[in-house]
Amino acid sequence: MKYQSKKDPTVTAAFDFEDEKCKTTRLIYLTGEKAGNSFVVANSTLKRYWKPITDNSLNIDVEQVNQPYKPDVTPHYIPKPQSVIEYEENKHKKYNKDLPEFDTIVDELGEKLKKVNSTSNYVMFDNKTTLWRKSTCIDVYACEEVWIKLTEAGFQSKANKDKDRPYAFKIVNADDYKKLVEVLNG
Repeated sequence: MKYQSKKDPTVTAAFDFEDEKCKTTRLIYLTGEKAGNSFVVANSTLKRYWKPITDNSLNIDVEQVNQPYKPDVTPHYIPKPQSVIEYEENKHKKYNKDLPEFDTIVDELGEKLKKVNSTSNYVMFDNKTTLWRKSTCIDVYACEEVWIKLTEAGFQSKANKDKDRPYAFKIVNADDYKKLVEVLNG
C-alpha cells in the first residue's frame, strides 16, 4: 500500500509493517528529500496526515472499501399504458348503458309508484311489486297479478322467496325494458 502526504503531495511512502500492539505503522519514503529512509508513525497520525493511494488502473477509493453499500433508492417511475388505465377505470364500473337511468325509470312509471328510494335505485308499486335498477340489469320482483301480465308478454320468471312477491324477472336490454314499461303502465 502506498501513501501520499497531505502536507506535501509530492512526498510518497510505502507501507512496511504495522505494530498492532503499539498501534504504529512503519513506512518507507519513496519520494522527497528522505527517499529510501524508513520512519514510524502512530496509526491515528497516519490517518490524519497521509492519504492512501493506489497505483492500479481501477481507481479504487481505498477509504470507501469497507464502507457499507448504499443502494440507489431513486424511484423509477414507469408510466402505465393507456390500456391498463382504461381497464382500471372500468374494472368496477360494469354498467349496462342500454338500460335507462333510475331517474328516467321513475319519470316513466311515476303515476303507478307508491315508494321511491333514490339512494338504492329502488321503487315499489301499490301492489307491492318492486323494481330495482342495478348496475348491470333491472330486477323486478312481482306479485301474482303482475307476474301473469309479464309472462303473457313473453318474460321468463324465476322463483323468489318473498311471499308478497314470489316471482323474479331480470331485464337486461332496452327492448325488454320498453315491453316492461308498457305492461306496468297498462
